[in-house]
Amino acid sequence: MNSELSFEQASAELDTIIEKLNSGSTSLEEMVQLYEKGTELVNYCTKLLDSYRGRIEKVTVQHDV
Repeated sequence: MNSELSFEQASAELDTIIEKLNSGSTSLEEMVQLYEKGTELVNYCTKLLDSYRGRIEKVTVQHDV
């Protein structure tokens, strides 16, 4: 996974994969590859969100919000 992707870029790529999978015009092999890539993107986005959540919680605690 390219760790230089922003959350927005990864999310957009995931949307494209979902559209392709829903189109029904891909081969089984391509569907499996898209699914694998989509799973990687979901995991990547989850890690980014967890990181952002941690940063927000840290700021919140520091500022007693």
